[in-house]
Amino acid sequence: MGISLLAALGVLEILLLVQVGIIVARLADGARPAGLATLIGYLIAMPVVPVAAAFWGCWSDHVGPAVIAVGGLVAAVLMVRLHQIWPAIMSEPVASPEPVTSLEPVTSPEPVTSPEP
Repeated sequence: MGISLLAALGVLEILLLVQVGIIVARLADGARPAGLATLIGYLIAMPVVPVAAAFWGCWSDHVGPAVIAVGGLVAAVLMVRLHQIWPAIMSEPVASPEPVTSLEPVTSPEPVTSPEP
């Protein structure tokens, strides 16, 4: 197994950690998806997959690159599933509407009458 595969796994790990950080920041802001438990499970699994692939890939010279390739595919599938669970991950945060601070009653407009001939 070459050093290039390990370098690629390192880059993948860094990118996945950045993605996990973005999602955790969104969760800290108060946004919640419908499948929160599934999302948290995927957030835990995403950074583990490349590390496990590198560990198992180093054990065998014959199937090591295949194990690393499968680890990359699993990471891609996890990323797609994250976006299916919570499509708002990468969209801009929606600004909350301004709170109503005035307590003035709402009045209806005066009825329009036509002048009589």
